[in-house]
Amino acid sequence: WAAGVLDRSGRIVARVPDAPGRTGQLAREEVRARVVAGEEGAFPVTTFEGRPSTAYVGRSPTYGWWFVIAVPETVRRATIARAMLP
Repeated sequence: WAAGVLDRSGRIVARVPDAPGRTGQLAREEVRARVVAGEEGAFPVTTFEGRPSTAYVGRSPTYGWWFVIAVPETVRRATIARAMLP
């Protein structure tokens, strides 16, 4: 999983993993486009590490910052499969 906090322009304020290497950089284009458009929700994304993932994006109404969680597709599919087992 990867998680981050973005400012209103889509710049990374904090990130796990690799916070020191990513802080201050712009988020991936597909994430920035959502932030700039003010769109919350889920969508496919490829992480900086190259993992196909599903990103979940939401905005703090108090501070205006954005919160992003990227769940790798392998993890998401395994979780769904486990939930469907009796």
